[in-house]
Amino acid sequence: MNFKVGDRVRCLEVVDDNPHVMDMVGTVKIIKGGDIGVDFQQDVEGHELTDWDDGIKYAAAGEGWWCYPESLRKVNTQMVNK
Repeated sequence: MNFKVGDRVRCLEVVDDNPHVMDMVGTVKIIKGGDIGVDFQQDVEGHELTDWDDGIKYAAAGEGWWCYPESLRKVNTQMVNK
């Protein structure tokens, strides 16, 4: 599935040993190589999604996580709160 910055996504599984992202909905903020940086807008015991090329932080401390495309599914805004 192709993702773009701004997509709302749901994480379908534990990613890199972080169980706090499973079943969480967030927004794609950055795509680097094969990784997708998602801002979950709440603490998932993550990080700030720092782009090490330019130093920009794409999420608040603890609210971001790098995910694999196969771990994510797009959601529409009507589905987010269900």
